[in-house]
Amino acid sequence: MSAAKHTPGPWKREAKTGRNRFRITDARGHQVADTNTYNEDAEANADVIAAAPELLEALQELVDGMTDVEDSESCVLFRARAAIAKATGSTS
Repeated sequence: MSAAKHTPGPWKREAKTGRNRFRITDARGHQVADTNTYNEDAEANADVIAAAPELLEALQELVDGMTDVEDSESCVLFRARAAIAKATGSTS
C-alpha cells in the first residue's frame, strides 16, 4: 500500500460556519474542505468528506486482504480498485 498523498486523517466536520455551510478540519484543526454549498445536502456532504481518509484506508485494507475472489465478486473488487485509484490519483 502506497503512502497517502492527502492530508492525514482523522478529519472531522465542524459546526455550521454559515447557512448550510460546514468546514472539515484535520487533526490539527486546519481546514481541508468547506462544503460552501447552500442546500439541504451540505451537512451530509460534509460528513462523507470528513470520513474520506478512514473510508479509503479501510477499502485499501479490504482489497489488499482479498485473495480468494469468485467471479460474482470480481465486479465489486474492480469498482473498489477504481475508487482507490480515483482517490489516490493512481493509474494502477
